[in-house]
Amino acid sequence: MNLMKDYYDCFVKMLTFIEEYRWLVDFAVTDILVTDVFSKIPSDWLQLFKKMTFEDATVLANCSIKPEWPESLVEFFKQCNSLSIESLISLFDNKWSKYKIDKELCRGLSPKKQCEVESLAGLVDLVCKQSGSSGVIDVGSGLGYVDRLLAVKGYSVLGIESNINLVEKARNQVDKLSSNLSNKITFHPLKLCEESTVSLIKIAQSFAEKNNLRNGLCVVGLHTCGDLTSSALKTFLKTPLISSTVLMPCCYHKMSLLDYKTNTTMLCNEDVVYSNFKNFPLSKMLSRLLCKPEHKEIFFRPFLRLASQESNARWKCWSKCDHENNAFKVMSRAVLQLYIGKEGLQLKKRHRRGVNKNSCVNFTSFVKDVMERFDFIDSSSNQVIDRNNATYKNISDNLKPLWNEYKDSLLLIEIVLILQMSMQSLVEAFVLLDVLSFLKENNVENLQVAKLVDNKISPRYIALIASKVRL
Repeated sequence: MNLMKDYYDCFVKMLTFIEEYRWLVDFAVTDILVTDVFSKIPSDWLQLFKKMTFEDATVLANCSIKPEWPESLVEFFKQCNSLSIESLISLFDNKWSKYKIDKELCRGLSPKKQCEVESLAGLVDLVCKQSGSSGVIDVGSGLGYVDRLLAVKGYSVLGIESNINLVEKARNQVDKLSSNLSNKITFHPLKLCEESTVSLIKIAQSFAEKNNLRNGLCVVGLHTCGDLTSSALKTFLKTPLISSTVLMPCCYHKMSLLDYKTNTTMLCNEDVVYSNFKNFPLSKMLSRLLCKPEHKEIFFRPFLRLASQESNARWKCWSKCDHENNAFKVMSRAVLQLYIGKEGLQLKKRHRRGVNKNSCVNFTSFVKDVMERFDFIDSSSNQVIDRNNATYKNISDNLKPLWNEYKDSLLLIEIVLILQMSMQSLVEAFVLLDVLSFLKENNVENLQVAKLVDNKISPRYIALIASKVRL
């Protein structure tokens, strides 16, 4: 992929496919009944699905093509595979090895996080050696686990973290580990966003002068959530002192939204489902391709949430029981969403987490949990319905007939989710290709995409590498 034409051709292929199967990506999972997705399934597919069992669903999840499948369904899975992240990675040459963490440095890390930290540190070391960097800026540094590893290898590290409590905790932990480490690592509280990039540039310049770093810095990030990826990239582009970057994007759906009426930025609001994003698309190329109104209506939060989901590699490991449990959870929530929509109600969490999934063994226990953990709001008055009100007391009884109407479609809802998850890698590749195009448009020629960890270990396993010097 050395020419912008390659990016354009990829976008066109992906966009054509996404438009054809938009009925799988343009709805929130809780709205699966509200949007009547079942009616949009091709008739020949539906005939096949009605004959299936949950055992067959495991076969479908593994994309194990059967002779009796409709030709269009076979082609669907082939296209999902050919336009996936794996096909994007195959276009780049990736040769690097991960570090091993000393037990003292990784205290408190889960095996998953340890694998991610080791892998990212190894990749950053390779990029820094190739670009000649001896200093690193870690955006969203958290407790500084990546920073500790890089400091042990001799790098001076600046950890940028928005949470002041994490900054203090990281400093204390590093001080207790080693004076050599604390001399190598500087933690600074800052929420990195487009408005604070000037502040970060000044902090980076001061950090480089203090540590006598004259060969350029590398901006890195493990799980650069939401707008953090675009903010880090814009800082990389604006700052001559920064020569390379290694980022692991995630949580694309948490990017800032654009207000339709004023075209101004809104903070990430989980309640706003169907709105466009400030930093997607980033590239002029994709922006031009998506200028048609019908295209814009596809790329709302549900689309980017799918890009943020775990990969279908993990779904392929699911058993029949796993699929049955997932179908029940999604159908229960979809029935609830259908009901509150019909009745002009809204839900408001009373606890940080919504439904306690582990306690919901049947629909009766699900409804009981909902009634305890949510308030119901009358949409017309925006008032919480009193729990002693007859309307509130009737909610539980009214949900049961609706469940009985849809409970025989549990398998079908799981099949729709399997089809959707089959598109996950393609959708994420579409988002990442936009980032690569943005960098190309800004004259960054040295780009790579690396598989950081096994996608069965971590749902976010891709690292983007960009350098202003040839690697």
